[in-house]
Amino acid sequence: MKVTDRRIWVSLVSALIFGLSAVSVLSSRVNINMAFIPSFFGNELALKVFLLLAGILLLYDSFGFHSLSGRMKLSSIIAGFLLASLGAFPLLNQFGMLNFLPFIVEFDLTPSVLAGLLLFYSLYLLWDVYLLIRE
Repeated sequence: MKVTDRRIWVSLVSALIFGLSAVSVLSSRVNINMAFIPSFFGNELALKVFLLLAGILLLYDSFGFHSLSGRMKLSSIIAGFLLASLGAFPLLNQFGMLNFLPFIVEFDLTPSVLAGLLLFYSLYLLWDVYLLIRE
């Protein structure tokens, strides 16, 4: 693929933003000050929104692009739904949009776990960009 392809740039920018957010959260957990990263990247709400966006981006990539044999990657679809739900359920619960349910939804993961997932996905996106450029 050409470097001017839109998919490469969207993946690269997304990987950088998601990686900055994850590094900001993880560095604040171990009391390291990253002054060059804006403080809103380390916010727990921003982390959940970025996880939701990461899941949507992965779903878009998995449904939009097929392998050489014409098949979609089922693992990418499952991972996309997992990332999107890990970002969406805490957001919906935080804003009280799940209060209509007859049971209490208790879905609580620490921000460090969410940041680890986001960091792993941003590294995956960087690897994907490298493979796309190499083609």
